[in-house]
Amino acid sequence: MKIVTLLFIVAFPGVFFYFSFLLFKATPVIVRKVSLLLFVVGLLSIELLLRSQGLLPGFTVSHERGCPFITIMPEDSLKVYNLIVSDSYGVNKYNCFNQFGYNVFPLNNDGFHSQHQFSKDAIDSAHVSGKQAILLLGDSWTYGIQADSGCSFADILDRNKKHRILNTGIPGMDIPQYAAVVKEYIASGKIKPDKVLVCLNRNDINQIPTRKITPGVPLLYYTNAGALYSFIPSEETVFASAKESYRYILNQYTLVGILGTGWWTNVVGKSVLACRLLGGLFTSNPNNCTFCSDDISKTKSRTDQTASLIREIENDCRKMKVPVVFILLPSKYADGKEDLTSLIEAGVIPLEPNSFLLSDYPSGWDDHPNNNGHKKLADQLDKILSLPN
Repeated sequence: MKIVTLLFIVAFPGVFFYFSFLLFKATPVIVRKVSLLLFVVGLLSIELLLRSQGLLPGFTVSHERGCPFITIMPEDSLKVYNLIVSDSYGVNKYNCFNQFGYNVFPLNNDGFHSQHQFSKDAIDSAHVSGKQAILLLGDSWTYGIQADSGCSFADILDRNKKHRILNTGIPGMDIPQYAAVVKEYIASGKIKPDKVLVCLNRNDINQIPTRKITPGVPLLYYTNAGALYSFIPSEETVFASAKESYRYILNQYTLVGILGTGWWTNVVGKSVLACRLLGGLFTSNPNNCTFCSDDISKTKSRTDQTASLIREIENDCRKMKVPVVFILLPSKYADGKEDLTSLIEAGVIPLEPNSFLLSDYPSGWDDHPNNNGHKKLADQLDKILSLPN
């Protein structure tokens, strides 16, 4: 929104002078025409620049943190793909019976992107091969987004002679998911790996670590409108269906919540600039569905809450005599201002950020490491996993 404010300040003098010229009939017609042309070009330039920043028409507030890349459509047109399901523990897994063809990657019987089953036999087989079985917890970084097939740090570690990786990484997941996975697979005694490796990143700090685990309700609903969160952290509300979540987004974030679904919404909703200005006039609230925060005090509180969940995971593993290691993945956006004291005190090991270059990430905004970045992660994690328990 800082860009929008700056552009509005720059454009304001043009608007002022244009309407000032209209008050003076003596102003030459050519001056007024040129002023009008510059005014229109200025508005179009602002519109194009806003769109180039990823802002979408129809939204009245900065929705990018709370519900990124959502498409506005009639509610009746919403289609749910059931890509992710939630089991009796509230653990999110891929739907092995998904009929829409999105699961083009190998899945094990538990619905995770892993080359190995989560079973006692798989762990015994690893021991016969002289390998340690490692249960890997994480999100899209752990899953291997932006890495070519077989090039993620999980795949690289799995190919060496020391480790067999049981990968539970799913894009979009959070630390309450990791805690639920530990309860289902470790605390229940279903499997006993040699070690648990929890891969945290900045998202786990900025997201809401106190999300209520709800069996049967996935963290994200994948739809033709985009990925919809199933909860509102500020109200501790859980949406039992994708349509409930989508209806909330329409009402809180878009012109539909201000003007309804009439023709006026369809006309004004084509412009990012008009939507943002209207949203400001009607005091739309961007905080009801915000899942991340740049506020230092809120981030500090969430860091402490994350540390509390880390201790819960550690206690569940300790009861079953399974060693657990927590690491904090590097980020190309890390500015060194985060207060990680409580995480470090809880035993989190930050990976060395200075060893990673911008060339280890894709160009643009994406923070996921590329093949080269995953190779560096695998090298560092291999050394950590080789340390004595």
